[in-house]
This record gives sequence, structure tokens and C-alpha cells, in this order.
Amino acid sequence: MKRVIICLFLSFIFVSFWQSSSVFLPSSLNVFLVMPLVIFFVVQFFKPLEIIFSFLLIGLITDSLSGSMIGISSLSALFLAFILRTANIFSSRVVKPFIMFFYVVTCSLLYRVSFLLLQLFFAGGKVNYSIASFFLGPMLDGLVNFLFFYLLVKSLLLFKAFEQYEFSKTTVLV
Repeated sequence: MKRVIICLFLSFIFVSFWQSSSVFLPSSLNVFLVMPLVIFFVVQFFKPLEIIFSFLLIGLITDSLSGSMIGISSLSALFLAFILRTANIFSSRVVKPFIMFFYVVTCSLLYRVSFLLLQLFFAGGKVNYSIASFFLGPMLDGLVNFLFFYLLVKSLLLFKAFEQYEFSKTTVLV
């Protein structure tokens, strides 16, 4: 459970920083969502119960700070995590930067599509969504992922929420 709290705290910092700085950016650049980054890391390293708690709590934080309907981020993340775990996409650890970038961009694009479909389903067609978020958003998520991954691994090691053997193949970024 310590992993979930640390991941929640770091996600809260990232979401808070981006939402407060997005006021000064053009609306086409307001595309960052922290959930694809969390999906990429959590599906690889956390246990199934930790995955559920992480997505429920981080989705609640993300929805409340971004102004979208409460529960849409959590539902979309749980759906995508279920697909990724069932398809066994992360059978080994992803450590090379280019491959990590590709995985995060793909996760982000799938997350954004499922997020849009859920919003259309629950909001009844009243969705304010920019087409730029499908192009700029995954690329930005792929670039921000390196910082998020590094900070999350360092904080998990600092608070002894991870053991070195759990991600021995990810020492490239540690």
C-alpha cells in the first residue's frame, strides 16, 4: 500500500503543476494527462490490487483537478490496464528509452481514445475535446515519462517501497 501512496503523491504533484501552468499555455497545448504515465509504470510493477487502488485514487485526483466528470479517468485507466494485463504486453520490463517512449505514446493514445469514448457515452455528446490532444498529448506524455519514471523509482527506493530485485532490469534509469 506504500507504493500506492507514493504514486498518488507524485501524480498529485504532476497534475497540480500542469493544471496550474496550463493557464498560461494556448488551449492546443493543454493536453497533458498523468494517467498514461501511471498506467505504463503501474501495470509493469504493481500487483493487481495495487493497480486497482492506484487507478481509483489517481483518477479521482485527476478528475477533480482537471474538471472532467468524476470517475471517467479511473474507469478508462482500469479498462486499459485490464487490456494490457490480459494481452500480456509487459511480460518483461521496458527499459530502453526509445521503446519506453513508444510504449508510453501508445498507452497514451489508447487512453485518450477510451477517455473520449467514455465521455461521449456518459455526457451524451457534449464533449469539449481538442483534436490536438491526440497528436500532441501522446508525444508530450512520452517526453514527460522519463522524468516521472525516474522520480517515481527514486522515491519508491527512498521510502523502501520497492526492492532492487523487483526491477533489476530497469537499472538503466535508476
